[in-house]
Amino acid sequence: MQDNVTNFLNHLSKVTSRIRKELVDGSIAIVSHYDADGLSSASILAKAFESHDLTYHLRIVDQLDHEVVTELSSLGYDIMIFSDMGSGQVDLVERCARRGTKVIILDHHLPLRFPSNNTVIDLNPHHYGIDGGVEVSSSTLSYLFVKSLGLGSPYLTTLAIVGALGDRQDVAKMRSLTGLNKLVLEEGISSGVISVEIGLRLFGLRSRPLVKCLEYSMDPFLPGLTGRESAVILFLKRIGIEPVEDGRLRTYSSLTQEERRKLATELVKYLINIGYSARQAEEIFGTLYFLANEDPSTPLYEGREYATLLNACGRLNRHEIAIALGLGLRGKYLQEALRILNEYKRIIGNFLAKLQKGGNYVKEYDGGKLTVIDCREEVPTRAIGALASILASSKFLKAKGPIIVVGGGERIKVSARLPLSFKGEVNLGILLTEAAKSVGGVG
Repeated sequence: MQDNVTNFLNHLSKVTSRIRKELVDGSIAIVSHYDADGLSSASILAKAFESHDLTYHLRIVDQLDHEVVTELSSLGYDIMIFSDMGSGQVDLVERCARRGTKVIILDHHLPLRFPSNNTVIDLNPHHYGIDGGVEVSSSTLSYLFVKSLGLGSPYLTTLAIVGALGDRQDVAKMRSLTGLNKLVLEEGISSGVISVEIGLRLFGLRSRPLVKCLEYSMDPFLPGLTGRESAVILFLKRIGIEPVEDGRLRTYSSLTQEERRKLATELVKYLINIGYSARQAEEIFGTLYFLANEDPSTPLYEGREYATLLNACGRLNRHEIAIALGLGLRGKYLQEALRILNEYKRIIGNFLAKLQKGGNYVKEYDGGKLTVIDCREEVPTRAIGALASILASSKFLKAKGPIIVVGGGERIKVSARLPLSFKGEVNLGILLTEAAKSVGGVG
């Protein structure tokens, strides 16, 4: 593993030393994805280039397809950087290079093949034996890229970690990071911009009333509590924690140490009682990542919460707000991001409530080995991936195999996840790529 990392970083150093002058002198297009990792990656590149007066344009897209590539190829950029995409669409990417544009791919997804055009530089870690699924996100890759160019800063390590958390790469013990992600995390800790501790993984634990933390919890999803304020209030009262004090909803910080221990214990018991295994129930605990330079009263203070904020902005087509946050703007941009987050949670929460009541949204095939959820009329297309993750990481559905969520209108979008209980090995990425190709789509 260490040899792979060393080889990759050495190669990265050689590449950046070779292209540094072209980046400084040329026009740059940054093309990235709309999820938290893609937005963090784009912000890292934009912030680094902006801080050193490099000329760039930024484009956030749903996916890399013929239409996007045709448009970008016609604009005459000297350098095009594809972040969080490109390795799986190398045939399309090479079309840009044929017009004289140098292409750099900063993608952590499984690559289709190694580029045959020498003006395409694919810095995908998979080519060096590093697992991009768990060891390095595109945001971490983008940070290592700008650092190797001599454009890094401690602030950018925080965005790298936010992107890795947003991409759910916290898969090591106690939901911690590993591989190159851990390498960048340690750099952020050494710089004093990041600190870590073990605690409850509840959104807004330090910035919202306790009732709202439980009511709005999506990851982890709390069946029977998420989206149900009255049920949360009853739960807290039943375990001996008064949710209201002096006419105001209590916060986690107002709880005594005994109440905090009781809350943690009773949440685990609650999840076990509704069918979670002890291991699954204990997933409510994990490593928390605090960003020292952010206001503790906002979601930007904790890495996963920051990622959730970016995710909401991207999935509701407000990626300009996410990029503004990544560039360090706060004030009205943060207020708008919080409004977007509430709207996003309302949309997802409403659909989950409808699922609980039944209806014709869910169909099972082959005895439950395949579960399909049709939310085309209910959830924005960009949000179906997040919905699929919520459904797969909870006991919401009793799925025995892949969960497929379908969204979109004239252009159908499909997102797939494997449930927690699944024990087999299935490469959903390859399956979806082949399925999309069979109907003239892109996957």
